[in-house]
Amino acid sequence: MKRRIESTSTRKKQQGVVVVLVTIAMLALLAMAGLALDGGHLLLNKTRLQNAVDASALSAARALADFPDDNPVGAHAVAEAAALATFTANLNLADNRELQDAFGGDLVVQFSTRLRPFEPETDALPYVRVIAQDLNLASWLLQVVGIDEKPVSASAVAGPIGVNDTVCDVLPILACGCDSTDQTFTTLDDCDPDDPNSNFFGYHDDDNPDIESVDDISVIKLAGGSGTDVGPGNFRLLDLYGKGGASIRDALAGTASECLEIGENTEAGTATGNKAGPTGQGLNTRLGVYQGPVDPNDAPPDVVTDFNDSNRLVLAEVVDGKPVIEREDGSVDADGNTSVDGIFDYQDYKNSSAYANGCSGDGCRRRELVLPIGDCTGDVSGTSDDVHIYTVGCFFLLQDVDVGNDAEVFGQFFSESEGCDVIGTFTDDPVDPGTSFKIVLFRDSDSGDS
Repeated sequence: MKRRIESTSTRKKQQGVVVVLVTIAMLALLAMAGLALDGGHLLLNKTRLQNAVDASALSAARALADFPDDNPVGAHAVAEAAALATFTANLNLADNRELQDAFGGDLVVQFSTRLRPFEPETDALPYVRVIAQDLNLASWLLQVVGIDEKPVSASAVAGPIGVNDTVCDVLPILACGCDSTDQTFTTLDDCDPDDPNSNFFGYHDDDNPDIESVDDISVIKLAGGSGTDVGPGNFRLLDLYGKGGASIRDALAGTASECLEIGENTEAGTATGNKAGPTGQGLNTRLGVYQGPVDPNDAPPDVVTDFNDSNRLVLAEVVDGKPVIEREDGSVDADGNTSVDGIFDYQDYKNSSAYANGCSGDGCRRRELVLPIGDCTGDVSGTSDDVHIYTVGCFFLLQDVDVGNDAEVFGQFFSESEGCDVIGTFTDDPVDPGTSFKIVLFRDSDSGDS
């Protein structure tokens, strides 16, 4: 009888423990369900708010562009009114009733002369940023864990871009150059605003397609372990058409068939990782070397594939952001500088019979590349941030690219007088009101999800 009494007592104690465990488990389940339900609700309203802010920014930028007088104060007032009217109209839609109830009437409208960085000024034109901040939505299940409100915010930047011609097959590799306005950002230390030969943003250009010294040679793609001047995790690759290796390879092979409207991208996202394989597999098709899943029918070799492999170039090191280029065999000239004798340069390319006789077809001028030139000051993270693009330039591919660790890309820039026919440039200057333009949305450099 004593055992039976003890057994009954033990079961009652265990039942009490089970009640506590079930209560804790139910709270955990409710919290997880709340995260899913309230998280989805928050994301839906975030999308709706972003759409409203986008429309508001476009309206404000349109109002700025249509304002008849060069009067920033008056233009700002008209733009602010247009932004608020458009934003309010969007919140009045039936699906946005929650946002309407949460909106307190405080819509931030800012103006700037530049996109990156966007610097709000009292007399700035023509770019506008609209911010709707901390609209508090009521929580549902998250209230069981003490969260009563879900703040949602959004921002958008809009302004004019010139309606110019397009540039096609821009390679997703960033060449480092200096800003033409203040001549401060450069990895070559020779960007002189008074030097007529500096029109490639720091890259040597003396209207001579001959390589006379190693200074005429540029390395535009760094390999793993060589150091990086763009930022941690980045090797000068851009996500112009996509971040994945396949997108990089297709763009470098020239099969992406993508075109960019000049002025559309004053900023470009970085593509992380070395991607040595896709880089070599794409570019090497231009020299008739096929090492990856690229069909020669889609990416035929250039009509001229000559280069002297015995005079191969290598990247010795990167000093203060400047690549030091040497010959693989270590050969130097009489002055002890790296020898350039025997290198198949752009002059040799132009003098070749296939080119000189007027090449045509898909294989014509495939070694002439179009590159974005931008800011490589190293103040951005290779994992997420954008880099600023100043202009585009023409680049001749000197040799094939190693698909292993040494995946540097060597070549030489050439000018308009030497055959560069790239149309237009990327610019950060405001669009001339007398030219044709259109109003578009830009990425807000201060917001990761605009």
